Amino acid sequence: MGGIAFQLPRRTGATANAYAAPIGEWLSGSASARERVMRGLDPADRATVIAALYAYAAALEQAGGK
Repeated sequence: MGGIAFQLPRRTGATANAYAAPIGEWLSGSASARERVMRGLDPADRATVIAALYAYAAALEQAGGK
């Protein structure tokens, strides 16, 4: 089974070089945890999680504009 990948709308930013490695390490741990959880779900449940994440991202975008 291949990895589970998805992308949410996001803001892009930059970090100082001194922080790049710790941030990358933190994000990679998050990705592996997310993959383990998503792998245990059936396709319909995965779709529900993804739909909820998209809705959450949209709500954050709307709140940021106010």
